[in-house]
Amino acid sequence: MKVGDLVRNVIPMRTNPVVHSLEEEIPRGTVGVITKVRDPDAFFAQGDPRTRTTVDAVMETASGAAYCGGYEQGFFEVINEGR
Repeated sequence: MKVGDLVRNVIPMRTNPVVHSLEEEIPRGTVGVITKVRDPDAFFAQGDPRTRTTVDAVMETASGAAYCGGYEQGFFEVINEGR
């Protein structure tokens, strides 16, 4: 997974009212774009249980763009694999 990938969430998500005007559910299958990929080794010591790669994404919701940060990459599937 890399910045710019089109993705679809495989698990329903909730927006965060701190960064999005309304709290709403983002249903499974919603399309978005990856905006940041975080390597866990850059933030946590080796052996730390938080060793999964996390990503930020902008998802298209009924009320507009929703900025979702710090989700494990397993929440998403890449839908533009062949680009």
